[in-house]
Amino acid sequence: MRILAASLHELAKILHAPQIEADLLPVYKTCLTCNDEIRERVYEHVDVIISRVRPEVGWDLFEDLARAWKDGSLGGWRAREQLALHLPKMLELFRDSKKGERVLDVLRDALLDPFAAVRDGVTKGVSSFEDNPFAMLMIRFLMPMQYWATNHLWPYASETCCSTSAAPPSTAAV
Repeated sequence: MRILAASLHELAKILHAPQIEADLLPVYKTCLTCNDEIRERVYEHVDVIISRVRPEVGWDLFEDLARAWKDGSLGGWRAREQLALHLPKMLELFRDSKKGERVLDVLRDALLDPFAAVRDGVTKGVSSFEDNPFAMLMIRFLMPMQYWATNHLWPYASETCCSTSAAPPSTAAV
């Protein structure tokens, strides 16, 4: 099952959306009911699967993942880290204001995760927002100021979406 879970995204690349929805999604959903190791392998490339189905089906798949994150059934920190790495792609896929807000909710949860690897997974994706100042601005307001200051991300965010005169907050006051 591990090999199948790790290769679902490759199958999704060569199949058309109706084929993926009819033949691949049942296997995908079965893999998500398996142990953490299997789920983590699916999450490694979940963005490919979601991007290759019809938008409404992709949104349902994302909503399922978001609900699983909220209720704690997504998996351990490694599973959350894998999904966190793909949140920028999800924001690209679901630009609609309501859907984008939902993705940003999950992004905020990832930024506030108790495990550093999950938080770092999200910050790795922040650099992919370089051409999207609106997304950077939204992320900046979602992150606690202490996080920006301690992870040296403030200069990047302020250069991207604010005037160059913006200064980082004092870490003592936060």
